[in-house]
Amino acid sequence: ASDSDPNSVAAEILLKEGMSLDSPLERVNLNGGPVIRSNGIAVVLILDITDAVVEEAFALAPRVLVFLEDGFAGKDAVKANALTQARNLGVTMKTI
Repeated sequence: ASDSDPNSVAAEILLKEGMSLDSPLERVNLNGGPVIRSNGIAVVLILDITDAVVEEAFALAPRVLVFLEDGFAGKDAVKANALTQARNLGVTMKTI
């Protein structure tokens, strides 16, 4: 799988999080770009994460929410906000 293919990146993350191979993948488009989700796990494939993207991602009500670390480059406040929301909502948030 090539690293440049967001779907393969998302599938790999979902499998690591315990998704079974036969689980359907759902692609959701937020304002900022694609999110792939399955079994309560949402992988945000957006490289320019804003507070609005964070809000929309949490609105999908995932159990586990995964962001691309690159999306938070130079955006410590946005990341801190996301981590706070995750704590408040009881969502496991990861960055890769």
